[in-house]
Amino acid sequence: MKSIKFLTVVVCLFMGLQAQAEGGPWGLGIILANPTGFSGKYRFSKENSLDAALGYSLGHSDNIALHSTYLWEFNNSIHLDNVGIGHYFGVGGALYSRNRNDPPPFWADNNVDDTLALAVRGVAGLNHYFKNPSIEVFAELSLNFFFVPSTHVDLGLGIGGRYFF
Repeated sequence: MKSIKFLTVVVCLFMGLQAQAEGGPWGLGIILANPTGFSGKYRFSKENSLDAALGYSLGHSDNIALHSTYLWEFNNSIHLDNVGIGHYFGVGGALYSRNRNDPPPFWADNNVDDTLALAVRGVAGLNHYFKNPSIEVFAELSLNFFFVPSTHVDLGLGIGGRYFF
């Protein structure tokens, strides 16, 4: 229920923002699924950007999650009913943290002392940029290769939107 209220507030904020023709290089918004939280993006150019998210991972155990990914974007590479949909892929890193009192997640190997995990992250996704207002919507699939405290592989999914200013 809290996530529905949060999503409603964010959508209302997006609708109330002043429209810009192109928007700037900075994008802020939300991401839902794994993790669920805030998302940001800086566009170096139309082909390259850096995204990041800070949220709550809703996997086997509740965790705070932070990731950042360098992206290569291919805008308007797919056309459906005269709408250009882009695709992207990227490489980055992820950091997961948990409360010691929670049941251990898969990456902790049932060791209650493991409260931090590091992973290399690969991502692929689809996106669309609206020009007026300057909003991006996206859906992505990520693959995390955990190497601290132990080696594991995890698949993630995220959908979201960002407003560019």
